[in-house]
Parts: sequence; structure tokens; C-alpha cells
Amino acid sequence: MLLIGRLKSYGIPLAEVKTLLENAEGPGAGADPAALAELLGRRAGEIGAEIEAAAKTRLQIEADLKLLKGGGSITAYVDDIGVELVDLPMMRILSIRRTAGEQAIGGEYAGCFGRLLRRISSDGLTASGPPAVFFHSDSFDGEGLDIEFAVPVLECVTGTRDYFPGLCLRSVHRGAYSGLAAVYARQVSFADREGYEAKGPLFEVYVNDPSEVCNEDDLVTEVYYPVRKKA
Repeated sequence: MLLIGRLKSYGIPLAEVKTLLENAEGPGAGADPAALAELLGRRAGEIGAEIEAAAKTRLQIEADLKLLKGGGSITAYVDDIGVELVDLPMMRILSIRRTAGEQAIGGEYAGCFGRLLRRISSDGLTASGPPAVFFHSDSFDGEGLDIEFAVPVLECVTGTRDYFPGLCLRSVHRGAYSGLAAVYARQVSFADREGYEAKGPLFEVYVNDPSEVCNEDDLVTEVYYPVRKKA
């Protein structure tokens, strides 16, 4: 009970504590020291990440408070997001399209991109650009979000399609994916002000692999919003 109470105070889920004790050698044997050390080490790393994230959040809050006291707006940073008009050529994409709810969408990212990359490897295909996601619906509805996971390839095979984005608004976001909502807002505002309207699904291009980035501040995402001039 002392061990359980100690681990619970560290924020370790009781299910993990139960597994730790069940894997011990015989009833009442207590936790295996090596397994206990691994569990504690993992939790220490999680707490370190939580502390770092909380420190960043505190700095952001302090910056927002300073803006408010000076009469500014804490959403003014959106106006500083760069937007440019680009004309994209045709791209051939190997893709998987899914409708996923909010709880399942993270798993769809991992599962679908995993399938696409295995297909490229097994069939000897040539990737011609970084992975991308096309959003065919603007928000989650009763069925979920209509989303297409894609990797540009050179070859024309079963499962590929040619996509012609044409004129697009382009923004480059550096940092956590949670900040992409501000990019969408900026692009929609820019389009409305300059007299453009949507002509296709907004899509994100993941310039670098999140599994190979030590700090989420180093993530680079390009956001494209296909548009045309309003009549």
C-alpha cells in the first residue's frame, strides 16, 4: 500500500501500478526493481516535459498581460502571419481518404501515413515531396472530419490521382501544430479582404518529420488555401 500510494502521488495511473505489481515474481513479492526504475524514469521525463510546457505557457501569459496593460490585443499576432499568392503546378498524389472523429484522428494520421510509406517502399515508388493532408470538410460534423492523407509521387499507379491546386494562398508556420488555427484565420481574413474565395480543400504540407524533431518549436508546416477571384 505504501508503494501504491507513493506511485499514485507521482501521477502514475493505477492501471500501470497494477501491471507493475502483477508482473512481480509471486504474490507479495513487490515490484521488480528494474521495472520500477523504468517506470519512475519514464514518469520523471514526462514531468520534465510538463514543466517545460508550463514554463512556456507562463511566459506567453505574461506577454499577453503586458499587451493588455498597454492597450493591445492578445490576438494581434495573427496579423503578422505571412501570406503570399503562389501558383502551384499539378502534383500526383498517393492518398487514403478517411472520415474520423476528434478522438480517432490522431490514430488515423499514424495509421494512414504508415500505410502510404510502406506502399511506397514495397512498390519502389519515388516520393516527390513531403507528406500532406487535405481537409475536405471545414469542421467536425456528426460523422467526423473528411480528411485525405497523401504523399506526392512520380509514378502513376493504382491509388494515385493527379491534383491541380493552381492559385493558392501560402503561409509557413514554424512551431507546434496547435498554432495552425491562427494561420487558417489569417488566410481566410486575407482572402476576404483581397476578394478571393475558396476553390478547393485547404491542405497542410509537413516539411519535416515530427518524430525526428526534438523540440516542437522546430516543426515546419506549409499551409495552402486554393483560391480564385470572386466574380
